[in-house]
Amino acid sequence: MKVTKEAVEAIKALEDSRGRLTHEDVVSAARSESSPLHGYFNWNDTEAAHQHRLEQARDLIKRVKLVVVVEEKMYRAVSYVRDPRKEVGSAGYVSVVKINKQTAVGVMRQELRGIVADMDRAINLARAKRKEVPGLTKKIAKLRNQVAALADSL
Repeated sequence: MKVTKEAVEAIKALEDSRGRLTHEDVVSAARSESSPLHGYFNWNDTEAAHQHRLEQARDLIKRVKLVVVVEEKMYRAVSYVRDPRKEVGSAGYVSVVKINKQTAVGVMRQELRGIVADMDRAINLARAKRKEVPGLTKKIAKLRNQVAALADSL
């Protein structure tokens, strides 16, 4: 669901003098049916509770760690990742110890694309704030393009 201009203005109005706000502030403001934020939330407690439990399950799955010792070196990683064979928008995880080479390549592509998205966010934040460290944004952009090329080559 696209965020409307009215919703953005309502959220900005919740900021304190230092520009901070909390998710509790947003939910409280959205409770009123006349709030432009109201429609972004599921107010059916049964459905919302189920959705919250699904989110908790996602978080729990992401926190299960895998420890692998190779030549007496220990590596820690998540045990489950989003299954790259699933369609966009559909849920599904896969154990990293049970995936085949083709799926592993898809997982790596997916992880690298996530890194690219994080780098895009960092670049956009620096530009939006106009607080760029000289040359840093260009260095990040160059590295971002290298990571994107690597992801595309897989």
